[in-house]
Amino acid sequence: KKHENLKSVTAAFAVDDFLTKFKGRQKTDKANKVYLGRIKREWGDVTLSDVDHVYINKWIAGIEGSERTKRNYFDGISLLFRHARENGWFPLEKQSPTEHANRPEAENPQIEIFTPEEALALVQAAKDLKSAAYPVIALVGWSGCRTEEVAPEFSDKGRLEWENLLWTDQFPEAEEEDRPTEDQIHVTPEAAK
Repeated sequence: KKHENLKSVTAAFAVDDFLTKFKGRQKTDKANKVYLGRIKREWGDVTLSDVDHVYINKWIAGIEGSERTKRNYFDGISLLFRHARENGWFPLEKQSPTEHANRPEAENPQIEIFTPEEALALVQAAKDLKSAAYPVIALVGWSGCRTEEVAPEFSDKGRLEWENLLWTDQFPEAEEEDRPTEDQIHVTPEAAK
C-alpha cells in the first residue's frame, strides 16, 4: 500500500519498507528486525520529517542496556533516515537529525582466547556433566566454526547438522592420506563456505 504523502512518511512505514526490501540478508536480518522493530513499535506514527536530534537523544537515553546496545539503536535510526532519503521520503536539503544527535560511545568487544589448558578443562567439564553443549564446545573450539554455525538458536541461518559431518568410515574408497583422521573435522561441500 502506497503512503498517502511520500514527503512525510511515518517511521512504521519506512521500517516496513526497509525490512521488506532487505529481507533475507542472513548477517543483518536479525539485527534489523530487533533494532528497527523497536523503532517501529515505539515511534510508530511519528513522521520522520518531524524528528530532530533532541528527540533521538532522549529516545536513546531512555533505552536500558549497554552503550553498545544504545549505539546499535542509533545506527538503526541512521540506517532508517538514509533509506528514507534514498526513497525521497526525507528532504535532500535537510540534514539527517542523526548528524547532530549524540552517537553513543562503545568500545569494541575484547575477544578472549582460551589457553589450551582452559579449553581442555571446558570440554572435559561439559563431557563430565553430560551437557548438550559438549559437541558444540568441541566443534567451535577446535574446528574454527562460529557459534552461529552450530548453535540451535541459529537454525534459520543454515547451521551445521550432524549429517553435514563426514566421518572416517564414510571414505572407504578414499586414499589413506585423503581420509579424515581423529584430529580433523570434515564437512560436506554444501556445508563448507
